Amino acid sequence: MKNLTRYQILAMLPLLVLVVGGFFFQHLVMFAINTNFAMNAIILGVMVIGVVIMHQLIWSVRRQSLKADKFVRRVQQGEPMRDVLLDPELGASDIGLVCDHLTHSNDGIGGNPVEVVEAGLRSLHVTLDSRQELAQFLIGFLVALGLMGTFIGILETLVEIGNMIGGFATSDMQDIDKSFMGLISDLTKPLQGMGTAFSASMFGLLGSLCLGLTMVSVRRCTEEFLTGLRHAINQLIKDRRSGQPEGNDTADVPDRRANDLVR
Repeated sequence: MKNLTRYQILAMLPLLVLVVGGFFFQHLVMFAINTNFAMNAIILGVMVIGVVIMHQLIWSVRRQSLKADKFVRRVQQGEPMRDVLLDPELGASDIGLVCDHLTHSNDGIGGNPVEVVEAGLRSLHVTLDSRQELAQFLIGFLVALGLMGTFIGILETLVEIGNMIGGFATSDMQDIDKSFMGLISDLTKPLQGMGTAFSASMFGLLGSLCLGLTMVSVRRCTEEFLTGLRHAINQLIKDRRSGQPEGNDTADVPDRRANDLVR
């Protein structure tokens, strides 16, 4: 199977682009973070957690790929599948579960090894997809956090504007200069609320975009792994079948080939 290391590198690119962009605009980024440090820190923390989870998913698929290569190589060297699956590293893995279906093909779908392998691969695909559910959830969760920060910032802005108008209405109108300076001073509070709204939206969208692009690498890595595994196992079946002599009783050929495959 192909080397899946490049997907680990591709998964790092979105985060790397954000880090480089943040370095060049560090003053703007720090100002945006400080407008509401708690909310923005939560958003950035969720993004980092999502990136770590996705890299773990790719690393897990890479490990499964290495185990599949080891399984195929040992079977190609003539070692029986049942003996290979006695290896604890292979037998307890997802690859071992797929190949274990193959060794019991007579109890599978019509005793056809190819159909049994396809059923095992579909089950493995469902398992790998289920492990991506948390990462998928975090992509949408970042958008939700950004929207929540936006609404909080707008609410703060409306409250401060209301307080400012109320304070201006009760101020001493005889001292216009003092009232005007107080109004300018009070404007900083609603502007801070707007800063919270815009900064949360910005970090939420950027974080969601980063995780979404990283998930593309995770999915492509998974699909390439499953395609390579399907090709490798089908090639094993083909090699074993081509090496079996044809008998006169054609009715027993499928069962005999399935038994020969796992012996």
